[in-house]
Amino acid sequence: MSLDAANAAAYAFDGQGSGLVPPGTIVTEKVVERLVAWIWERQAVVGPLVGDDGCRYKVVFRGRPWGERGPDFQGALVAREDGELLRGDVEVHVRATDWRRHGHGRDPAYNQTICHVVLWDDAERPTQLEDGRTVPTLELVTHLAAPLAELEQRRRAEEGLRPPEPACVPAPGALGDLLDRAGLERFLGKSAQFEGDLAGHQAEEVLYRGALRAMGYTANTAGFEHLGAALSLDAIRAAVSLHAAARGDARSLRVQAALLGAAGLLPSQRSLPEEDGWPEQLERAWTDVEPAVGAPLPRSTWRWWRVRPENLPPRRVAGLSHVLVAWLREDPIDLLLRDLSEAERLERPTRLAESWRIRAADPFWGGHFDFGRACPSARPWLIGSGRAGEVAVNVVLPFLHALGQASDDTRLSERALALYRRYPPTAPNRVTREMVRQLGGDAGAAQARTACRQQGLIHLYRHWCDARDCQHCPARTRLSR
Repeated sequence: MSLDAANAAAYAFDGQGSGLVPPGTIVTEKVVERLVAWIWERQAVVGPLVGDDGCRYKVVFRGRPWGERGPDFQGALVAREDGELLRGDVEVHVRATDWRRHGHGRDPAYNQTICHVVLWDDAERPTQLEDGRTVPTLELVTHLAAPLAELEQRRRAEEGLRPPEPACVPAPGALGDLLDRAGLERFLGKSAQFEGDLAGHQAEEVLYRGALRAMGYTANTAGFEHLGAALSLDAIRAAVSLHAAARGDARSLRVQAALLGAAGLLPSQRSLPEEDGWPEQLERAWTDVEPAVGAPLPRSTWRWWRVRPENLPPRRVAGLSHVLVAWLREDPIDLLLRDLSEAERLERPTRLAESWRIRAADPFWGGHFDFGRACPSARPWLIGSGRAGEVAVNVVLPFLHALGQASDDTRLSERALALYRRYPPTAPNRVTREMVRQLGGDAGAAQARTACRQQGLIHLYRHWCDARDCQHCPARTRLSR
């Protein structure tokens, strides 16, 4: 349907909230796109939607509006008439031509899109992703559950209201027990993975690879796993031992150069302009350590889209390099056991995370997100308290539990599990916030008062909510009794 025909068939709104405007009037982009997103989120549509490919589609789950860079709704499920179930992201626009106008077809962040939802399909060609694939465009205007004017009134009426009631309403006292159980399952699963790794690798190498994974922030977990496989801790030691006299900053420089060079993240490896100072020193150090390190990872290893500037791979590699320098001075397992003992003596055992809070030791990383990308203001912490807490909960404690299991040190496993049970919650993320709303709203937030219970929220999401498997979800089973 053309835009003129659509305007003739439906109401449009101005940007001042004054109601209807004559057909043909230019619609304010921000206001109307918000309305289209509301229509999709509330599923205020009738019947299966017909795509520009001629197929009919039924919405199983409209996805979650995460509110970050990338598609508007993530994790959607859409069933095509031939029975194929499409799972991925949904991008919402007023007009189909907005896809090209906004540059989404050139952005890899949109390659997980499964359908393009628009109020009016005014495009002459299908929606194409950056990787060359096409996805169906679904037009809403002929499937609306009510006139646009009425839908806009409903949307405005919801503004400022309390959020919707939680989908899973707990019985008194049941939610805390459920989250404890789920958090324990997640912890033991991580411990089992570490224990399996310990069967084939030295303990410090398993810890090193776990620490690398934690630097990935989901988007680059796989990339850091590849780095751990390509560059072992022993290889880093060998690279530094080529310069046995290196001390202090010189040792830090070579460790960081080995990591960045093996990852393929140095400026010269990415065709970035040369920079004086620390970047230049890293390039020279890489020339020295490369024989002990080997070929760098390809550029395709790393993901740059949907990644916050503070979490970009070069910056996280730089942060971890400081941890590894400490490990070259003293056995990393001894350091962990010492931190565990100190944390056990404290009412709030966050001392366990202190060794992972890293402040930039050089002026470059204190003011740069990446090579050639300066921070708008000082960013002295390469690894802040939030990520350090995540490392303590997701790496250090399950690793120590696994180490106890693998070495028949039952007492060590018990100590690690006991500290995990009383460790305070880390910073909330989009998954925990979503699950708190899902499991009891304000009551859910009050119950998720430990890291164990917070991890329980993530466990429930990963295994059941993200798959929309409500039928088998333990939350539904337990809380409905």
